[in-house]
Amino acid sequence: MAVVVLVAVAAALWLPRLAGPLDLRYDAGVYYVLATALASGRGYRLLNEPGAIQAIQYPPLLAAFGAAHQWLTGSSDPAVAGHALRCSYAVLFVAYLLATYVFLRRRLAGAWPLVGALLVALHLQLTWLSDLFFAELPFALAALCFLLAAERAERRWLPGVGATAAYLLRSAGIGVFAAWIAEAVVRLRFRDAIARSAIALVPILAWQLYIVHVQHGPEYRRPAYAYQRAPYQYYNVSYAENMSYLDTFAPERGRAGAGALVGRVAANVARLPVAVGASVSVEAGWLHGIVMRLAELSRVSIPLGVVEMTLGVLGVACLAGQLLLLADGARLVPLYWLGSLALIVVTPWELQFARYLMPLAPVTVLGFLTAVSRPRGPLVRRLAAAALIGLLVAQSYVLAYAFARQHPRVDDHRAFFYDDAWAAHDAGIAWLGRDAPPDAIVATSTPYWLHLATGLRAVLPPFEADPAEAERLLESVPIEYLALDDLGFVDVIRRYAAPVVTAFPDRWRLVYGEPSHGARIYRRVPHE
Repeated sequence: MAVVVLVAVAAALWLPRLAGPLDLRYDAGVYYVLATALASGRGYRLLNEPGAIQAIQYPPLLAAFGAAHQWLTGSSDPAVAGHALRCSYAVLFVAYLLATYVFLRRRLAGAWPLVGALLVALHLQLTWLSDLFFAELPFALAALCFLLAAERAERRWLPGVGATAAYLLRSAGIGVFAAWIAEAVVRLRFRDAIARSAIALVPILAWQLYIVHVQHGPEYRRPAYAYQRAPYQYYNVSYAENMSYLDTFAPERGRAGAGALVGRVAANVARLPVAVGASVSVEAGWLHGIVMRLAELSRVSIPLGVVEMTLGVLGVACLAGQLLLLADGARLVPLYWLGSLALIVVTPWELQFARYLMPLAPVTVLGFLTAVSRPRGPLVRRLAAAALIGLLVAQSYVLAYAFARQHPRVDDHRAFFYDDAWAAHDAGIAWLGRDAPPDAIVATSTPYWLHLATGLRAVLPPFEADPAEAERLLESVPIEYLALDDLGFVDVIRRYAAPVVTAFPDRWRLVYGEPSHGARIYRRVPHE
């Protein structure tokens, strides 16, 4: 019965969005460009960049997965291979939910496994990330398969396959290997720890040696333009380089010293309970909207601070559940969860916590349900049941709202959170595709999205606060078009490129849009 329910939920979440390609905005465009390079035999390269430079940020398994779809469909067209990817992600989604249920059923009795699987299935973050060509869904499934396989002693090599797949999908997969090795050490199985370390070293060293090889090669040392491998060029450099800044989107603030790194970790640890609580319920922003709506209907003032307090309590309950699992003798699952959180808190991207926590959802939910299912007494059980029903209702409401209000039709398919700013930006990209010379290079906040739509080479602008230096660097590319936008997810084009056209009006001419707002495109005025 539980399997039928979960398959029905998956069908309800996917039938409205099976048409068209998988969403290739944001990081998804990077993966797809890399997949195209692999499928065409050009190596692991960023084809949008001048010189089609070698990529070193993302491990290659997801790009290889995309390349396989391009090879099987015989096309690199997102409308063709992208639709095949959408169908594959629907299958991965169902597999993930069923694996989640099996994982929870091995540790919880009664109706708890189904409740936990529903908490995972109905979270908007899962639906949103499964709609994008991101690594999160495949990574979550690989990590879950690792945890399931690690319990079967008769096939000791199988967990290594899952862990390797997880690492080659996301660098955070190193946490899977670390937990696997640490579990053997904690249990004093040192021979197993050595064997697991040897297995882990194969993919880790292979990927890191590739990065070192690229970084010491002539292409890296002599980039196609002055700032191509600058540490703030987050798609063109390694995570280690990019994370060295205090703020990776504002490099003028400088590098992070030891004190700043400690402060970053401390601040992230303080944020973590709320973020973890949201990962098993509803994100804080959505809950704020629900509370405000309830206050309007009831005409009773409800302080918004209750949202963070509630989520913090949920987060603490998740931690308490992991500690209970440790007390029960479980090692691998709590070690994986705690180790993954340790990786998250060292990053400078607190706005990405919801994304990073999504693959941990089955383990986080396990901890949460372990904590709430232990207390005895009918009153406590009724309160726990009411709270869980409330969470599921809130999740269902947010999903329904997102599908109804934040899932508009775009051409022949639908896309989440595609607003007027995105529509205007895409209209400007379409104009460039029609009017720009084929050898033109564009500076934009969405270089991979623009490249996939037009075939033009496209790069990020230099993150330079001084307009004169930014103009010098733009000219080194050389950039012929600046595509400004009002997109909300990142504002680097407005902070670093817009001041250039203001400071040098004689060098840049508006050729598309209005000068004050919306999508506007400037073209470099040729030197006389």
